[in-house]
Amino acid sequence: MTDEDNKIEQVIIQALDDEGFKQELISNPNTVIEQETGEKLPEGVEIRVVQETSNTRYLLLPSHSDITPEKLEQLRQGAAGDFSSLIVRAIEDEAFKQELISDPNGVIERELGIQLPSGAQLRVLAQDANVEYLVLPPQPAPDSELSEEELEAVAGGGWCGRTFKVTTLSIAICIGKC
Repeated sequence: MTDEDNKIEQVIIQALDDEGFKQELISNPNTVIEQETGEKLPEGVEIRVVQETSNTRYLLLPSHSDITPEKLEQLRQGAAGDFSSLIVRAIEDEAFKQELISDPNGVIERELGIQLPSGAQLRVLAQDANVEYLVLPPQPAPDSELSEEELEAVAGGGWCGRTFKVTTLSIAICIGKC
């Protein structure tokens, strides 16, 4: 894990612990991230912050500039019937990408044979050269501790290592700034 990953992890943890900080992060993500990490974001990059809930999860599609041939090959190697296969196909097929963005639950059911639980919703967000997403995990219940799996997802900083639970399956994918 890089120093930048550690700083982003601390921002996420603070957002989960402090509602005021979280609201400021959601309202002014670029400013808060620059203040908390001590690093200037590249000119023209906009950070958008979203928070998962018990019923809503996010799948981030990386921008083409983030995908090196090595990263694409890594995704392909792990792509046998999981979310990585959807990401690879979305990178390579613009029509499929648009369908995945507009009807993620339907595409997952058709392509992976997974029916999401009633009320569960997957939202697909496409990053590009100017827009990056920071995904906050669901707010833990008061006085509860994060599981090891949830801590690992947070350790990914929301930039990498998103975990999505589908019934009894737990699929971790690495995309974007890995």
